[in-house]
Amino acid sequence: MGTRRNISYAKGPKGKCEIRLLEGDDGMIIRLVNEAGISRDFEEKNCYSPLPSDAAPRKKYPDLFYKLNAEETAIYQLNPLGTDEDDEFFVRYSRMPSREDDVPQHFASPGREIVYRDKQSGKTKRFWKAEEELFNVILTIVSGRYKGMELKATLNYFFEEDVDGSMMMDGVGKAATKLDRFLTEAGFDWGDDSIEYSANILPELDAILQDRASSHMFRVVVRNGYVQEFKGIPDGMKVEE
Repeated sequence: MGTRRNISYAKGPKGKCEIRLLEGDDGMIIRLVNEAGISRDFEEKNCYSPLPSDAAPRKKYPDLFYKLNAEETAIYQLNPLGTDEDDEFFVRYSRMPSREDDVPQHFASPGREIVYRDKQSGKTKRFWKAEEELFNVILTIVSGRYKGMELKATLNYFFEEDVDGSMMMDGVGKAATKLDRFLTEAGFDWGDDSIEYSANILPELDAILQDRASSHMFRVVVRNGYVQEFKGIPDGMKVEE
């Protein structure tokens, strides 16, 4: 499937939180309160995710999901958690993340054992998750109390070479359905759009989706801080941005 990169990021604490914004000497102070009620303060410049558009001192935002860096000196990710009452968000495509002076890349996620507790039986179960090729996209929330914040979605890199040398999608199951739905809602047109196959088609795909972003708003379902599903907007529904 072309070139791959194994990317390993040092991980810090993560989970549910709320933030309270305070006035600081050099920008705002973000007071992050985790699920255990433990609070920590971060300077705004040490938060790598954008705050809501209406962020201001003395404002509070509940039901968020956070990740800290390994040193616990910065907020690496901050976005809506997704709750039973509030799990759908209106978004537009923003970009594919990349390192400085680099283009978007897909990466290998090694195979690993997944251990979980079955809710019905209460028993611990295990299964082997095979190695996957993945890529990330960034979406901007465009409406509601979290407007201006970003969501990261991780998708399978199911792109192969078609007989005519162009890029095609080659995958099955829920992951393939999720990728196809994302591409459709973000504005990619399999009938009119064509990308020449290469070891990494993401830069060209990113350019197309950024060009379509202003005309393609869609919905995402978020649970436990992660994007689970992509949805269109029903005909006639008006969304205030």
